[in-house]
Amino acid sequence: MGEQDFSAFRGAGCQSNSPWRNITSARVVKLGQLIVFEVSANAFVLHMVRNMVGSLMEVGFGSSEARLDCRADCRKRPL
Repeated sequence: MGEQDFSAFRGAGCQSNSPWRNITSARVVKLGQLIVFEVSANAFVLHMVRNMVGSLMEVGFGSSEARLDCRADCRKRPL
């Protein structure tokens, strides 16, 4: 986890000065028929978690459109 650039998961109307956020924990758990995504961070950008869950669902359902995209600036900081 750690501090990363979440520009790819940022909503179009986000007014935050910076897309950098520090995720301290994230997990996916099944509770009966529900699948719950829990994430803790120092802050969130607009729709960050919603877009993360949507991407996880696309990967899980085998979408050919789903792929990981790391921009040059996110490579500057270690994971």
